[in-house]
Amino acid sequence: MLNENLPSLTRDRLVSAYNTLLESDKRELDTLIKSGTSAANVVKTCLFDYTFAQAACVRVGIVVFPGTLDEQDAARAVRLAGASPILLWHADSSLGNVDAVILPGGFSYGDYLRCGAISRFAPIMEKVVDAARAGLPVLGICNGFQILTETHLLPGALARNSQQKFICKEQTLSVVNTQTSWTSDYEQQQIVTFPLKNGEGRFVADEKTINRLEAEERVVFRYSDNPNGSIANIAGITNEKGNVVGLMPHPEHAVEPGFGTDDGHSSSFRRGVDGFKVFKSLVAKVICDNLAPFSGTSSSSIEV
Repeated sequence: MLNENLPSLTRDRLVSAYNTLLESDKRELDTLIKSGTSAANVVKTCLFDYTFAQAACVRVGIVVFPGTLDEQDAARAVRLAGASPILLWHADSSLGNVDAVILPGGFSYGDYLRCGAISRFAPIMEKVVDAARAGLPVLGICNGFQILTETHLLPGALARNSQQKFICKEQTLSVVNTQTSWTSDYEQQQIVTFPLKNGEGRFVADEKTINRLEAEERVVFRYSDNPNGSIANIAGITNEKGNVVGLMPHPEHAVEPGFGTDDGHSSSFRRGVDGFKVFKSLVAKVICDNLAPFSGTSSSSIEV
């Protein structure tokens, strides 16, 4: 019997997804989850694919503020990973039963006062903050990262680039934490390339905060070179639980061949898709977390 404590919508979606698997795959998935394996290991099996993700109907909310400009790119990335993007307006008072939230890039409220300073007071952000503290996966990209620091979901701040200029380039990074809700499909220290475009992207924090981030392994992405003067080459960080991640580079701009980054080889022009695993990791995490309550139950005995 399916866990009755799950919301009915979650039960409906997960039963549908679970029943798309072959019996042998169900048994393998049950074994993986019951053993306490990470979402990363499930992702790396043949069990996680686009069809299964679609059947699970993972819903990812994308918050749109006045001045946001990358919500459609984020929605495209979510869709390519098999999930359903749900646009949330800054004045909304509900998250609409989503499984995760993305705060996309842009210039929310025109960056008046300070980047993200006004956005933190938007009605929707009260719900985002409460949900994040309860464990909901939240990703802040560029301006979204700035908003996460303003809400104190993440420590530190994003200051003006050291060269006092707007940067727009393809940036190489190393993935230094693969234990978050958004990075489980990467290899430790994997080198990736994401577009970088910002004027206030320099990560700063006091020495105590930096030491804590390093000691607790909460740095998620680190610049291969330092494009903006960020302390310790920090490009992205996470909270203590690993469900909230903020980064300045844009993974949503590197998810589809022909529209991604350029690795410098003419034969693979604009074919870089290093950012796709951010969204694939999230979908796998949501599916694994929700399947766990009824893992081990055969399809014939699952009821809603």
